[in-house]
Amino acid sequence: MQVEPRREPDRFGRLDGRVAVVTGAGSGIGRAITIELVAAGAHVLATSRSEASAAETAALAALKEDDACDAIGMDVTREAERRRLADRLLSGPGRVDVLVTNAGIDLDHEPAVNDLGDDEWDRVLETNLSSVFRLVRDLLPMMGAGASIVTIGSATSLIGRAYAAAYVASKGGLLQLTRALAVELAPRGVRANCVCPGNIDTPLTDRFAATADDPAAALAAYAAEAPMGRLGSAEEVARCVRFLASDASSFVTGSALVVDGGMTVS
Repeated sequence: MQVEPRREPDRFGRLDGRVAVVTGAGSGIGRAITIELVAAGAHVLATSRSEASAAETAALAALKEDDACDAIGMDVTREAERRRLADRLLSGPGRVDVLVTNAGIDLDHEPAVNDLGDDEWDRVLETNLSSVFRLVRDLLPMMGAGASIVTIGSATSLIGRAYAAAYVASKGGLLQLTRALAVELAPRGVRANCVCPGNIDTPLTDRFAATADDPAAALAAYAAEAPMGRLGSAEEVARCVRFLASDASSFVTGSALVVDGGMTVS
C-alpha cells in the first residue's frame, strides 16, 4: 500500500498574531482587504469615515470564533481622529504590524484642469496623499522590525488620465512616498510597498459608470481597457495586499505591484 506523504498546512501568506490597520475599509477594496487579512489570521482594526460601514465589514470578516476584527469610525484627514486611532492602539496591543492605507477619493464629475477648483484639488491631495504621510508618521513609533506598510495606489500612479489631474497627482505622489519610506525604513526592518489596481469591480466604479449616458457601455469600456478583457475583483487586489503584508514577501520593498489585467503595458 502506498503511503501518502504527510502534508503540513499551507502557511503561505499567514499573518497569525499580527495586528493590522486598514483604512477605507467600509466597502470595495478596503472591505475585501480586511476580510482577506482576517482570514490570514491577523487581528484587524478596520476604519472608515462611516463607523456603521466599518462595523459591517468587521461582521463580514469575523465569521469564525477565533477571527478578530474591530471597527472604528475615522476620517483620515482629521488629526484628532488619527490620534484617537493611535491612542486606541497604544492602549491595546501597543503595536502595528501591518498598515494598509486604502482610504481615498476621486472626483466622479471628472473636471477638466481649468474647471478644477482649489478646494477639490486640496481635498483629493489631502485624502489620498497627505493623510497617508501623517498616518504613517503617527503610527510609525509602534512599528517594529518585520512590520509592513502597504499603500493602495492606482494604475494612474504609473500612467496619466485625462480629467483626473488631482487624482493622478495624488496617486503618483503616493507611489513615490512609498518608495521614500521603503528606503528610509529598511534599516529598521520595516517594508513599504504600493499596490496599484486598474479598473476594479467596486461601488466606486459603478458610481463613475452611473454618470455616463449608458452605464452598461461605460462598464464595458472600462473592462476593455485591460488586455485581459475584464474588470478585476476586489478580492484579487486583496490577495496581493496579503502577500505584501506577510513574510512571504520578506525581500520585497519599494515595489509597485500592479493589479490591472495588463492595462498599463498595453
